[in-house]
Amino acid sequence: MPFAKGENVRVVTPVIEGFVVGARVDEEKLQLRYNVRWTDKDGNVVERDFLESDLELVKGPGNDAVSAAAAEAATTETTQAETPAGQ
Repeated sequence: MPFAKGENVRVVTPVIEGFVVGARVDEEKLQLRYNVRWTDKDGNVVERDFLESDLELVKGPGNDAVSAAAAEAATTETTQAETPAGQ
């Protein structure tokens, strides 16, 4: 649907919320760059790096020791599923 001149619009962007599975220093930006894993709307597991300045901590039950252990278990399961047997 076309927009009329002067209409107020919003950019459609997916909300990405996942678990930190790694980090490294971005030498160019001199910031931490975090590897985040989440499941997209189609059920695919996705990983991407984000600068620390692009992230915020999710408040609530997702940041307790149990959730961290669950994230680690999910990371291990995914890695094992992607690795061919005998390697």
